[in-house]
Amino acid sequence: APYFNGQAFNLRSFLTDFETLADEAKLDAAQKIKYLPRYTSYRTQQYWEQQDEYTAGTDWDAFKAKIISLYPLTYDSLSYETEDLEALVHRSKGIPIGSLEDYGRYHRNFSQIATWLQTN
Repeated sequence: APYFNGQAFNLRSFLTDFETLADEAKLDAAQKIKYLPRYTSYRTQQYWEQQDEYTAGTDWDAFKAKIISLYPLTYDSLSYETEDLEALVHRSKGIPIGSLEDYGRYHRNFSQIATWLQTN
């Protein structure tokens, strides 16, 4: 089952995963609204359930939009500057890559920034 860990940059993928599974289970809008908060921490669940769109309980798109608005730094707003790439290289310069896992982590971080810079 999908789980939202409270990190804003994970929200879009969490919602996409939830919607995919909810659609496969043929949940209606009210059921999606009811069940979504259950896939978060207790605190987040309580917060989401306090929103007017949750209480109304019928408009999935409005509830989803409200949840997204609570996390202004979603993946869509993530941006980088050349300095971010330079900082990553500088931070990593003295750290040996001791395993394939270390290399993979560095490569993913580098590629994420570099790809964003190339396409924007």
